[in-house]
Amino acid sequence: MSRFSTNKKTESLFLAVVMLLVFSIATITPADNDMWWHLRAGDEMWHQGKIILHDAFSYTRAGALWVNAFWLSDIGLYGLWKLGGFLCGF
Repeated sequence: MSRFSTNKKTESLFLAVVMLLVFSIATITPADNDMWWHLRAGDEMWHQGKIILHDAFSYTRAGALWVNAFWLSDIGLYGLWKLGGFLCGF
């Protein structure tokens, strides 16, 4: 057995494993239950051009002061969503 055929087999196996992992990651439902909330918050901040500091989405606490600890990731997730949809960012 030559060295070239061993490398070719290794490359083929590596490619198959990578493709299987990519497929499995792309088909798994996200575990973050707040994903849609994060996308909506990122959308609002993107279009308003400022960080949301008041609760704008809940019924019982609408307008209440709120510490937005995830503002940067919300905008990033929204950007990924706009680029490629569900499979690109999640």
